[in-house]
Amino acid sequence: MKILLKQALQRPGSLRQIGQLVRSKIKEFWKDHDVVTLDFGGETIASGSLFDEIAKLFDEFPKEEVKRRLVFINIDPWDERLIVHLAKLRLNRQKEAVKT
Repeated sequence: MKILLKQALQRPGSLRQIGQLVRSKIKEFWKDHDVVTLDFGGETIASGSLFDEIAKLFDEFPKEEVKRRLVFINIDPWDERLIVHLAKLRLNRQKEAVKT
């Protein structure tokens, strides 16, 4: 199953709201599909709030499952680094919460 991010960005709402929609769609598609491909269409997004919504998947599912089931294509390298950074922040918060 594929989600076209460029198409999602044309919806009304903030980038955070669009990110919430994308995350919801990913979770919905995972019910019936093992892998979901997020196609960036070669566009540079550079939105921390949108990408943070995607990174929240690491709060809801095991890290290895997200890495296996969510594939990015046609993504700008800077956008990919930002998503990885936000995912690492969320994973680190989980580790810190377990320690306390």
